[in-house]
Amino acid sequence: MSDGTSIPYLDATWNPISMRCTPCSPGCDHCWARAVQRRFHREHRGEPVLVESVLQQPLHWTRKPRRIGVQFNGDIFHPSIPREMIAAVLDVVVACPQHTFLFLTKRAAEVYWKVPTSYIYPRWPRNAWVGLSLCTEEEAVRRWPKFAQAVYDIRPAVVWLSLEPLLTSISVEPMLTDDRTPVKWVVAGCESGPGRRQSKTRWFRQLRHECIEHGVPYMYKQGEEHGTVVELPELDGFLWDQMPDMVTA
Repeated sequence: MSDGTSIPYLDATWNPISMRCTPCSPGCDHCWARAVQRRFHREHRGEPVLVESVLQQPLHWTRKPRRIGVQFNGDIFHPSIPREMIAAVLDVVVACPQHTFLFLTKRAAEVYWKVPTSYIYPRWPRNAWVGLSLCTEEEAVRRWPKFAQAVYDIRPAVVWLSLEPLLTSISVEPMLTDDRTPVKWVVAGCESGPGRRQSKTRWFRQLRHECIEHGVPYMYKQGEEHGTVVELPELDGFLWDQMPDMVTA
């Protein structure tokens, strides 16, 4: 858990569950969270554990509203996470209406089955955004329909996409125009770290074009300039760091 983060669209990260995540996507090949855990010998190997002291932390962040990334060192919708733990996390979200909590998953089909029945629409908190992480067009075609149906049943105020690391071009237009749960924000970035795979600038340019066409905020979070990975680089002379407004519960 960190009050302060290098992720440009977050003010804090919050990891109330000690867990072991497992690969499920090409984007997992160079997972930064797993690398950090191994480096500091903190890799969790047993059953998930809800850390009570961390769970309560957002209740003490009272000075200003924050955008908080939920369980960004794993996946809160991982098959190993029981619904009771997710309910405990959502209880804190409801108790902190001044903050906006960003949920992010690679497991499109798990969302509906993991959400406690007490939080099915219309009881899903408005300050809890739900995002899908995708890396390739193949993933988008395969996972989006399952995710769209799942989030339709909880109807978050903001559905968003994290396309990082972007490993192929992805057309987001079908997701921006989906009648069930249209995407309201797109974040995209290249891979970083040892052995990183390259993204092409034209892929990010295509995403920007589709977002502009449909009036959706776009963040070009991370790109390569002269062989170096840069946070929030310019694209065609402009900075693309757009975000939706924070939503209160």
